[in-house]
Amino acid sequence: MNLVFPLLMIASLLTPDRANWCRMIFLGATQESYTCLLIHRTQPGSHYTLYDSVYIARFSNHDNALENRRLIRAWTWTNPNDQSVQKDTAIAFDISQYLVDHNLRNQFPSDDLDRYSYIILNDQLYLQSDSSVSLLADSATLFRSLEWLLPQAQRVHNQYLKLQISTILDYTKVIEYFRVERFFFFVIRTGHNSADANNIQFILPVPEQVVREVVKQFGKE
Repeated sequence: MNLVFPLLMIASLLTPDRANWCRMIFLGATQESYTCLLIHRTQPGSHYTLYDSVYIARFSNHDNALENRRLIRAWTWTNPNDQSVQKDTAIAFDISQYLVDHNLRNQFPSDDLDRYSYIILNDQLYLQSDSSVSLLADSATLFRSLEWLLPQAQRVHNQYLKLQISTILDYTKVIEYFRVERFFFFVIRTGHNSADANNIQFILPVPEQVVREVVKQFGKE
């Protein structure tokens, strides 16, 4: 009996879907853009390969578009024939001088909105005070912030991509936020835990004026 075909079928069923993990660490902002440390892990559909990349990345405050991304470290793990192989490459980079050159001082999270909570409804982010809610970011804004982080974004139908992002947003929370140069920068984490496929931590800039208007709707300054 030829066992090759059944074994190939079993192997294909056991092959995991492609997944990625992403974490953005906020470093600072100007009036036009914000800068973060971007850590990106990709599992390309194999139990035996992982790719990690670390970047300094700059994004527009106004549309959250990626303006510049500079690779500073790359790490690869493979496990052919149960023999683990790692390759780690670091690119010489002075992050402290970069912060000085771009006028980015060290930032600590803000506490301006700590009296409120956050909820996601219909793929939109709301600020909540007691039983009242007010919109902070609509679905188009959240989708735009997440799309480029998904490795398959350029290869799948738009409707499928929206469905996938909606699924990701089902498990979302704001973990901290910063207020710099007339913008609030919300750090948002998706997924149940760090082991989840497509676990993503991203940053969402919201103009300070928008936040102030939202707070006024609650009757509080």
